[in-house]
Amino acid sequence: MVTTPPTNSEVKLNLPPSGAPGAEKTRLDPVASRLISAGQQHAVGVIQWVEGQRQRASMRRRAVVCAMGGWSLVTVAAVVSAAVSVHLSRDIREIFIDQMGFEADAPRLVTILPWLLVAVAILIVVILAFGLLTGRLPGYSRTVSAIDWSAASDAVARLLSVGCTYPEAFRTAAKVTGTDPSRRWLVQAAARVERGGADSVSDTGSVGDAAILELLIDSATHQPQRQWTVAAEHFLDLARRRLVLLLQSTPMIATIISGLLIWVSISATLGWMWRAAAEMIRGMGY
Repeated sequence: MVTTPPTNSEVKLNLPPSGAPGAEKTRLDPVASRLISAGQQHAVGVIQWVEGQRQRASMRRRAVVCAMGGWSLVTVAAVVSAAVSVHLSRDIREIFIDQMGFEADAPRLVTILPWLLVAVAILIVVILAFGLLTGRLPGYSRTVSAIDWSAASDAVARLLSVGCTYPEAFRTAAKVTGTDPSRRWLVQAAARVERGGADSVSDTGSVGDAAILELLIDSATHQPQRQWTVAAEHFLDLARRRLVLLLQSTPMIATIISGLLIWVSISATLGWMWRAAAEMIRGMGY
């Protein structure tokens, strides 16, 4: 027996009323609410939108975990290497100079290195704090940008298909985007359309993903929602590729940097210790 997927006329969304048990779990975002208000014939579109949002949220969570894990590893390694270097250099000086009375000048690199590592640790902590506050961690921000542009393009395409005007579609889509650049672009695009009375939002001097979006929708004429759907598919594919690159490169790069920091902190200080011990032994006539 062959089954066919349900059509818009066969699907009905039965949501619990506000205040009823389960209402919180089924609360819909502004885009889904607007699609539902257009009629039950758009029920399939609502389901596709909600599932797409769940997929994008899962991708965003994976990007957050990967980026935070990598940066946390580097931060901890930087702090540990700085602490180890400072304490080792101080303890070695106390052993060889203060307690044993052995006079040996440490190389300038060994003298400066602990404080260089402290400066590196402070710099990494500042970068991590700035990234957490602004959402602009290297590697993570580009992935999330593609995810948000996919959501924005998908939202605009679906809203245009139910009869929304460009300003309404842009402002509703802006409510479901997670980053400031995409949200600001949508709000400004709505204002430009209202001022100029035109549907075109291209040639605004944007850069990065916004410029790619404007290039993709520039040819939208008779079926603009189709062009926005193409843009949504493009950014979703771009987000997947950037996420794969982030997941594969971040652990390796973070491990290499962390190992290098700890190796430098230990080898430089211990190297001077063994050098001082060798000179002391030679001074004893052995």
